[in-house]
Amino acid sequence: HRDFNRTSIDRMTSDHLTDEHLGDEHLGDEPDHACPENGFEQGLLWTVRDWTDVFGPLRLIRVLRVAASPVCLFVAMATYLVWNLGFGTFLPSRVVTFGPGLAALESVSLVCAASNPSTVWLVALQSSPSDAIAIPSFWMIAWSLVVWVPAAGFLARQGGLLTAGRTMESFSPLAKRSFARSPSAWIASVVPSLCAAVFAVTGWGLLFGLRLSSGISVIESVLFLLIALVAIPMGMLLFGSFIATPLAIASIANEPHADPLDSLSRGYESLYRRPVHLLAAILMAIILVALVLGIASGVALVASVAMDWVAEVAGVAADQRTKLSVLILELPSVVTLATWLAMVGGIYLLARQSTGQQEPEDLWMPEMPVPPSMPEVRLD
Repeated sequence: HRDFNRTSIDRMTSDHLTDEHLGDEHLGDEPDHACPENGFEQGLLWTVRDWTDVFGPLRLIRVLRVAASPVCLFVAMATYLVWNLGFGTFLPSRVVTFGPGLAALESVSLVCAASNPSTVWLVALQSSPSDAIAIPSFWMIAWSLVVWVPAAGFLARQGGLLTAGRTMESFSPLAKRSFARSPSAWIASVVPSLCAAVFAVTGWGLLFGLRLSSGISVIESVLFLLIALVAIPMGMLLFGSFIATPLAIASIANEPHADPLDSLSRGYESLYRRPVHLLAAILMAIILVALVLGIASGVALVASVAMDWVAEVAGVAADQRTKLSVLILELPSVVTLATWLAMVGGIYLLARQSTGQQEPEDLWMPEMPVPPSMPEVRLD
């Protein structure tokens, strides 16, 4: 009789626990969007975990850490100094506007324009037919590509890591990888101009036929239409390259495979398929870089005035004080360039999210080297 009661109690307890367990599983199968109080679907704010879910470009605020990173500032400063060595040697002398803010804006715009081979087409339109002006412009673009592409890849990778909410990578492995991937970035930078050159040769042939058919209205109308059809894709390539080329360099720095054509296609897709999303990210980056520029300009201006007063008290010559002030006023240029090139990496991740629905946090990380195994210890 006692054994029978114990068996009955055990079965009742087991059935009760099973019912509770099944009830818990049933409750866990409810959709996440169902509200437990009233059974209605939850609104937008119920699913928002952070402000970045509402406005993705807010992730770029994390990239501001680059402006205070000694390693990133060192890379930007070293590249900026090497780049300026080319002016006055085998390039025409560079005229720098005095003033911390103006000099920094001029440096950023000049680096961005000179690092894109498509600028050759714009220079050719604005220059005289003399080779004395066209050749220095070509060499300046070539020099800027050689010098700035490795640094741009380095900083774009750090900006991508910060945008994804991760820590920055150490200097040595990232620098080696940036130099190793520079040839792919150079190819991606040159491809739009080469493709535009193919359209230009085709247009030149049509224009030659237009000259021969002068006065024949029917043939002229057909040739006008064909030339316009050739010019439109040429313009799309050249205009889009000013956005696609920086994004391609960022893609090469942040993706596992450094494919120049795939990286370029990502950049053009971001511009022509999701222009509004891309514009929002670029505007956010410009606002943040302007904030960094204002702070760096104020620091440089105060430092320049204070050191000029100290140098005057110390009896330093006027020309030496001027050179010292010019050197100090280059600080905003270095900080702004480092921040902007890092922002490009973050902009790429946001553009990748809008076109491919791949979250910025889903970022490729290189495999860590396996440490050597510990030797076996034998006790005799």
